[in-house]
Amino acid sequence: MTTKPPSSAGRRGPGALLKRAAAALFGVLAAVLVAEVGLRWVAPVQLAAEDLRWASHPTAEFRLAPNVEVGGAFGARINSFGMRGPEPRPSSEVSLRVLCLGDSMTYGPGVREEQTFSAVLGEQARAGRPGVEVLNAGTPSYGTVRELAWLEDFGPRLEPDVVVLGVCLANDVTDAIRLHERVVIDGRLWRADKAPATDRAARWRSRLNNLHLWRLLRRATGRAGDGAAQGVAQSAPTRGGSGLRATAAQAEAARRFRALQAVRLWMYARPDFEEPSIREAYAAQRAALEGVRAWCVERSARLIVVLLPDVLQVDLELFETVLKEADLLREQGDLDRPRNHVLDWASEQGVEVLDMTEPLRDTLENDATPFQFRDIHLSAEGNRLVGAALAERLLAE
Repeated sequence: MTTKPPSSAGRRGPGALLKRAAAALFGVLAAVLVAEVGLRWVAPVQLAAEDLRWASHPTAEFRLAPNVEVGGAFGARINSFGMRGPEPRPSSEVSLRVLCLGDSMTYGPGVREEQTFSAVLGEQARAGRPGVEVLNAGTPSYGTVRELAWLEDFGPRLEPDVVVLGVCLANDVTDAIRLHERVVIDGRLWRADKAPATDRAARWRSRLNNLHLWRLLRRATGRAGDGAAQGVAQSAPTRGGSGLRATAAQAEAARRFRALQAVRLWMYARPDFEEPSIREAYAAQRAALEGVRAWCVERSARLIVVLLPDVLQVDLELFETVLKEADLLREQGDLDRPRNHVLDWASEQGVEVLDMTEPLRDTLENDATPFQFRDIHLSAEGNRLVGAALAERLLAE
């Protein structure tokens, strides 16, 4: 009896397996490419990352790298001083120079350059007083301590007539004690405890962070935002993120957003419930505020402190929900503590303050959208309101 040899079609040698693996890998890569292109088409803004570049600074630790064109959905031009916007004009062409200091709330992630409150301030102020120049020195991840360090370095060269200090009530207190050391690697800003080991690893992680698909996956798993301070732009309108109830997915996304806000509740603790680090943080911020005031007094510059609340401090319904989900009692926290801390200091020192808390609360009650989609930052409308209020205050001098 003769046995037939197995046909060649039934044999699976190494070459055939490699071909199958290559075909499967190609299919996966093609699917990823299609998904990335689709997301960029469907959500070009909501999942975009502003591709900021950074440089080290001797006293502020870091600053925006100068002379850089920032990529991303909104983009930005960073001038030679590390400020968002054009180069300062010669002093002979300026009747009044206004320098806006602050963190990301002042910088304006998620809005175009002309939509930032500093740009709105400049446009409206020039309508009433030609020759006004407004400079945007807002730097993401800064707090009052770092802003003072930046002012002491670059302020003498800019010689501002007016300093607008934007105090972000969301995190300037925590930033005052520098809870997390920051490092600059290959032009990127990282938390020291999460920084990659090499420049090459930093580049690859930054490229991955710029993929829409990667950002969507991280957001879906509640891990949006990593060690890099890249500035996520999310500008779809919503009522401060607390009104997302249309679908189960949206409700889960809203819950994750509230959980992120709960991490910051410790700075609202009343003195009876506070940790020593809270007292340290408030004391450090007060010292930095006094440093900015002293700098302005020495140079006869007008100082205007503008209080910029985040969505948690404006949307009171959201605040109560966050407290409940964090299993905290209302009497343990004081929502206005960061605000009153600055107001009390300003009253003692005779410093001019523009408090945007109530105006933004009124706007929210009227169903406007002063904040970005599931984000603490101001939307274009919120920036417009702040800029207009500052212009009115500036021209009323």
